[in-house]
Amino acid sequence: MRGIHKRLQCAFSKIKEEFDDHLNAINENTNEIQSNYEYICKLDAKIDKLSEQIDELKMMFHHALKSKIPGLHDFPESIQLTPHEKEVFLELYKLNGDKGTVTYQNLARNTGFSEALVMNYVTTMIAKGVPIIKAYKNGRVSLKIDDEFRYQQAKRDIVGLRTVKRFN
Repeated sequence: MRGIHKRLQCAFSKIKEEFDDHLNAINENTNEIQSNYEYICKLDAKIDKLSEQIDELKMMFHHALKSKIPGLHDFPESIQLTPHEKEVFLELYKLNGDKGTVTYQNLARNTGFSEALVMNYVTTMIAKGVPIIKAYKNGRVSLKIDDEFRYQQAKRDIVGLRTVKRFN
């Protein structure tokens, strides 16, 4: 009986030793994973900073190009819009002057069109070459007509607002 007890004790001792080795390996791997995670977090923060700096550089570069290159804002002589697109454009033009930026809801309320229809008209106008700037703030889209285009529109009537008919 004593021999069996000794062999069992020896076997359990080996098993305990193997478990301790596994536990040490797990702890070492956990430490390595934690170190890698911290390093990735630092890299992510640096990437975010770089992304912000690139965005700033792009804006500065674009602004510098606008002011230095003559004719950067060469707009076509005319852009053909449907009567409903002209109504949406006119409201956007007016509200830009009053509020600065406008939402789809503002345009829908002022034109009587649904918000989905206004979105469709804005997308179509952009595709036709009307420089409408979309900005996303707090999950909402703000719309603005390019300042130079507003000036040229007032001067040359590019979209033909003088032919718009009001159906009120």
